Amino acid sequence: MKAPILLLLASSAFAQEGVTVNLKALMADYKKKVVAIAAAFKPADQDFKPTPEVMSVKEMVTHIGDANYSLCAQLKGEKKPTVGTLAESFDYCLAAIDAVDGKMAQKTTAKTPRDKGYIAFHLLEHTALHYGNLVTYLRIKGMAPPKG
Repeated sequence: MKAPILLLLASSAFAQEGVTVNLKALMADYKKKVVAIAAAFKPADQDFKPTPEVMSVKEMVTHIGDANYSLCAQLKGEKKPTVGTLAESFDYCLAAIDAVDGKMAQKTTAKTPRDKGYIAFHLLEHTALHYGNLVTYLRIKGMAPPKG
């Protein structure tokens, strides 16, 4: 009976490794895109809001970086670090994804403990959502998203 159990555990670890490899690749791609979009807005356009009810470009970029640090600190099981640049927040997350490899079912130590897998996928969902927002902001300003 031990062989099937070991095989099941091994296949589960390989499956999680594939998930983290792909998650890391997607987040690395979002890093390039989001950082490029943030740089595409001139300083004079940083306060641009499509409507008064939504975040400005500057607020959106700050929010993405802050959320990256918050979510990825949970993945790493550490206190949220002092916020750095947007690019640094993505680097922090890429390291956090490495740290969670094979540990997706492990619970976080946050106020509301969740599986690290949930946090990892929420990170991807959050980044994708706000990448889309920033693309819309670009389009409204008559700009195209950077290729990449």
